[in-house]
Parts: sequence; structure tokens; C-alpha cells
Amino acid sequence: MIRAFTLKLLVGALLLTSCSDSPTGPDAGPLVFQGTVVALGSTSHNLTVTDYGGVRIQLDDLTPRLIEGTSTELSIGFGLGQLDGETCVTTFQVQMIEGDALVFSLGNEQYCLLMYDSGLLPADAVVEYTLVVTP
Repeated sequence: MIRAFTLKLLVGALLLTSCSDSPTGPDAGPLVFQGTVVALGSTSHNLTVTDYGGVRIQLDDLTPRLIEGTSTELSIGFGLGQLDGETCVTTFQVQMIEGDALVFSLGNEQYCLLMYDSGLLPADAVVEYTLVVTP
């Protein structure tokens, strides 16, 4: 299922635990961010937007996909925000499952994408993910 959201101001701040940088603009192809989130942990990626416009962010892969021993799909937190020093201060947060996509209208700025456990992962969980960002 694809969910489209416009950027709304929500208050929240989560600690930056690791990061990677990538630019996006009208001439850039899809960007792929991969990472791992453990129980109560987070991973951040830096995103540089060079032109104003729509940006689509899709959770392309989530491993494991199901909560162990159940048929319940695993969800992981996603946040969009900006860096304040070494902290990714999110202005948008949502839970995502594999295949979910978000569309934002972003300006020419630096952003951070935060993947995090909002307390729903089992204590011993190690979740790998792939985010695909398309300008």
C-alpha cells in the first residue's frame, strides 16, 4: 500500500547513531540507503536536496519482514528532519512496513532520514532495511 503524506510539523528528536550523505536533484537517479536498526536504536542518513520539488521515499526492503513466530508484519519508525549538531531533529514521524512510500515536497536544504525502533521491536531484534529515494 502506498501512503502519501505532505510534510507536517510534528515535534520529536531522536539521537543520531550513524549516517551517510547523498545529494538529490532533478538530474539525480534513485538513491539507495541501507542500514540496520536494533531494539530501541536508530540509524540516520543525510539527504541533500538541490532543487525544490517532490521526493518519494519508499521502504523497499525490511528483513525480517514478519515478527518472529507470527504472521504480523514488522513495522519500523521513519522520521524526516534536519540535523542540529549530531542530532536528527524530526519534523515528521510515521511507522512504516515494507512497501510503504511517502511523498514530500522539499526545498533546497539538508535533511536527515531517521530509521528507528519506537519500542515495537523485540529486545533481541536486528532489522535490516533499504530505503529508496527518488527525486
